Amino acid sequence: ADTILRGKIIDRRVKRFPGCDPVFQFPGKIRRHEDRSGIGVTLIHMTDPVLFFLFLCVFMSFDEAVPFIKKRGEVFYEAFQKHPSAMGAIIGIPEEQVLDVIKRVGDEDGESLYIANYNGPGQLVITGARGSVKKACKVLKEMGAKRALVLPQKGVGHSPNSAEEGAILGEELKKLTWHEAQVPIYQDADGLPHTDPKEILENQIKLMTYPVQWTGITMNMLKNGVTEFYECGTDDTLQKIVKRMTPESMVTSILHCPSYDGKLQDFSIVKE
Repeated sequence: ADTILRGKIIDRRVKRFPGCDPVFQFPGKIRRHEDRSGIGVTLIHMTDPVLFFLFLCVFMSFDEAVPFIKKRGEVFYEAFQKHPSAMGAIIGIPEEQVLDVIKRVGDEDGESLYIANYNGPGQLVITGARGSVKKACKVLKEMGAKRALVLPQKGVGHSPNSAEEGAILGEELKKLTWHEAQVPIYQDADGLPHTDPKEILENQIKLMTYPVQWTGITMNMLKNGVTEFYECGTDDTLQKIVKRMTPESMVTSILHCPSYDGKLQDFSIVKE
C-alpha cells in the first residue's frame, strides 16, 4: 500500500506504456509489510497489467520489472495493429449459451472467440476479433443478457489467439530473476496461491493464453479463510465483482484504509 499510494504519479494520475493499461511509477524499493502483531499481509490479487507491475516487484527487482511491462505493452500493441481485437462483458446469461454463441459467430466469421475472464457467476468476458465480439454481444443481448457490450480494452491476451505473443513474452519472462514470493500470490491462470518461483513463472507464461480465473481466485480465498478484500487499484471494479460473490465479506479499497482515507484522490469509475 505504501508503495502504491506514496509513489509518484505521472501526468496527474498515471503513465501509459503503448498497449498497456495505466501503470503507476513506484519508488525503487519494495518492502514486505507486517502489521503491529508481526503478521505478514497476504497479497490478495493484482490486476494485469496495472498491478502485475507490483506483483513482479514483490519478488523481483524494480529495474527488471519496468522494462518487462514496457516490452509487454509493445508486443500487444503490435499484435493489435495486425489483428484488431476486443473484449466484451457478458452478464446474466449461462456460460453454456455464451460458449454456443461465440462458437457460432466464430464459425460464421472465420474467427476464434474465447472466454477470457471468469469474473463471477453469470459474469464473463469474451475476446476475439473486434467485429465478431461486437456481433456476439448483439446476439447475446437479444437472447436476454442483462449486459453485453464491447469494452474499451483491446482483446489481446488470455486466449489461444495470443499464442504468438505469449511465446515471445514467455521467453522474456524466463530471462528475469525470480525469487520466492514474500507473500502468497493467487494467480489468474489457476486461481490458486503460490510462492514457489518456478510455479509462478509457469503460471504467468500460461496466462498469456489462459482465461483469468477470478471466480476461482475469490472462492479459493474464501475457502482459505480470507474475510477482508482490499483492491489495490485506481477504481472499484474488482470490489463490485467480489462483493457480489461474497456480500458478507468486507470489501474495500486500500484508498480507504485509515492511513490514507481522505488524503488521496479516489479514481473510482464504477458507481452504484
